[in-house]
Amino acid sequence: SYDSLNALGFAALLIMWKQPFALYDAGFQFSFAAVSGVVWAGKIVQNTYQGHAVLQKIGMGFVLQLVILPVTAWYFYEIPVYAMLLNLIVLPFIGVALASGIAGGVLGSAAIPKMTLVRIALLPCHLILNGYEKICTIASGLPNALLITGKPSAVRITIYYLLLAAGLFLLSHRTKHQKKVQRVSGENRKQKIGKRYLGKVGMPFISGFCLLAFLFIKLPQGMKLVVLDVGQGDAVFLRTGDGTGCFFDGGSTSVNEVGKYRILPFLKYNEEKKISYWFVSHGDEDHISGLLEVFESGYPVEYLVLSEEMPKDEAYDKLCAAAQKNRTEILLLGAGDTIQIGAAC
Repeated sequence: SYDSLNALGFAALLIMWKQPFALYDAGFQFSFAAVSGVVWAGKIVQNTYQGHAVLQKIGMGFVLQLVILPVTAWYFYEIPVYAMLLNLIVLPFIGVALASGIAGGVLGSAAIPKMTLVRIALLPCHLILNGYEKICTIASGLPNALLITGKPSAVRITIYYLLLAAGLFLLSHRTKHQKKVQRVSGENRKQKIGKRYLGKVGMPFISGFCLLAFLFIKLPQGMKLVVLDVGQGDAVFLRTGDGTGCFFDGGSTSVNEVGKYRILPFLKYNEEKKISYWFVSHGDEDHISGLLEVFESGYPVEYLVLSEEMPKDEAYDKLCAAAQKNRTEILLLGAGDTIQIGAAC
């Protein structure tokens, strides 16, 4: 008989038989983690909340995020905050999209003369996927849509998945045990049922949030100074002993999109949720091109620190406009001025 987990394992075996290094591919890991979350963890949640359709959907979306968020953080150093809510919108329509796609593929393979039938068959799939894409685009523009987590260690992720598997096993065992109906009378019955229901609903979610806290909790970090490789340019990061993030310049004339592909990934990898002070020496492209991309991305920068003697040219105006658009306050320093950052000056 067909078994989802065995089918999933067989599909992985076929892929890795042809290309063993597919195991290290981000797409491979995302796909199999998501499907595992649905066919294994999802079934446990469905059995737990059997008879409660709304809780089943919420639980499915939540446990799916618990399964794939470590992979997301490993590759992108940030996680989508509204992902669970978005999944609640799209999950009920996945079956329709899948059926529509299969129908369109079968009709297209049959080389039917009238392609209108193929378009009609694929229409539901097209509408669902495009609608979900638009919803995701809107959600990405909401405040705090992405939470910078840094890159969790392999050890922490391994422990996380072991704890998640143990928790799901205990939840499954508890659900089977609770299906044995015990007859009690009067108020005792109401109290016991109430406590049991509260624990049944709340504990899995509380445990899940505790797991996420374990995975993403930030450990104390000391002073750090890094000179980034940006080719022909300048980009220096400094974290003071009290955890204040500072950056000096940030641009390149030899590396394209240096802010998007070098500066921002570096900051997110190291779980720097914001830069408190971004110092700019002058407005040449190899000193500000990456910073302009950082501003454009919406990454939080509290203060842009400039010299009072900096030429008020086109680069200066462009930099100040980008800072103001990003809600970054501009500080102008003169000769002898200092900034006190904790114990650092």
